[in-house]
Amino acid sequence: VGRYGDITDNLSYDATLYYFQYHGENYDIDYAELDLSLSYQNFTALYAYAPDYINEGDDYQYIALDYSTAITNNVNLDLHGGYTFGDAYKHAEYSDYSIGVSGNAVGLDLSVAYLFNDIDGATTDDYDDNAVVFKASRTFWSFIPLQDRAKSRSFDRLFRFNSVDKAPLINLNTSVETQTRH
Repeated sequence: VGRYGDITDNLSYDATLYYFQYHGENYDIDYAELDLSLSYQNFTALYAYAPDYINEGDDYQYIALDYSTAITNNVNLDLHGGYTFGDAYKHAEYSDYSIGVSGNAVGLDLSVAYLFNDIDGATTDDYDDNAVVFKASRTFWSFIPLQDRAKSRSFDRLFRFNSVDKAPLINLNTSVETQTRH
């Protein structure tokens, strides 16, 4: 559930409440998260908060700054920096970064990005590895009008996988992702 809109011609907001639901008999890790973002021209600042992250009673917080600019008519340069913190990560706070390009071709949304972070430790199950991620997706149906999709950060969050630990509740895209670890 969310709301987005324009404050001025160059400034917009997006507020979205997500409920992440994980199915399975042995899982009780569903949780709610509130995401608030402001976009100014090519920059977007995001703050995310979950008061009871994966039902463990600890809060989760995330801040991020993204920059995207056209480098050709069909290709964008995408930069990202984020920081995860809160009681759920009190001994494991970390920063994440990415640099990539994205665009459209033959009816597909395509992107390739290099992702890296400063996670330390031997118990991270390879989440601390740098990775190159290629993504191809296609939207077959959407309730957000085409002209409004670019304005809505929640559309991108709902309909594309962008984090290892979060799967969208509703996914109407077909996506293929390939990772190469270094």
